[in-house]
Amino acid sequence: MLTVSEAVRILNEEIVYKPSWKIQARSHTKRFQRTIAVRIEYPCQNSNLEDAKLGYPNSIVTYAEFPITLGQDWGHLELCRALIESIMKIEEHEAREFLRLPNLENWRAPFHPHSVLGIERWGAGRESDVLFGRV
Repeated sequence: MLTVSEAVRILNEEIVYKPSWKIQARSHTKRFQRTIAVRIEYPCQNSNLEDAKLGYPNSIVTYAEFPITLGQDWGHLELCRALIESIMKIEEHEAREFLRLPNLENWRAPFHPHSVLGIERWGAGRESDVLFGRV
């Protein structure tokens, strides 16, 4: 059984993902039993409307934070799977920001996760899109 401290150590010291992606984990057990908080910082292009029209010329560093609650029988593989599920939320969020319809929506992103209409069109619920920020 993986302990919270072991999971934090693995995520902070032994995980390799994309270049320039920074994974930081800490115990979150004061709030939730067997839970860690994971912050993932990553570079990406600025996805605002003006940058979209210019081909996304500007880079930024942004982040997302996720709780991961460890299962009773978890080892490193289950921890890695939970991390990948968190990373996939990031990739989905970014895809929703960057997918544009220049001719049909006048460069608007139809599923933009920072607009009420985009969130409603996607149907994921507002709480899934508030885990993200900018460094």
